[in-house]
Amino acid sequence: PCPAQCTACAAGTGACLACAAGFVLTADGACAPDCGEGYYPLLVSAAAGWQCQPCHGSCLRCNNGSAADCLACRDSAGAASSSSSSNLTFLVARPDSASGAGSCVSVCPAGTTTTSS
Repeated sequence: PCPAQCTACAAGTGACLACAAGFVLTADGACAPDCGEGYYPLLVSAAAGWQCQPCHGSCLRCNNGSAADCLACRDSAGAASSSSSSNLTFLVARPDSASGAGSCVSVCPAGTTTTSS
């Protein structure tokens, strides 16, 4: 039998192939309420449902897989960027983004300043 929240699973392994409403298929073949850090949900098809796709490598959280769709940044060493990190990266939001998505950079562009959120 399929694990809980799976609507279809692989014979033998039990890995989920599709998830029930309200769940996404993670990279390791499980159903979860969200994708977690480094991934974003994508509706693959009506039959396959929502599946987690990787964010761009500079993004800790994202809306999409491109480098311009980050919601939070990894530091230059690959960890969550924080004020105590010596490898800071900064999110430069796109002016056309209602969600505040943008690109992660190690140096703020000329004429800009850093803000805390």
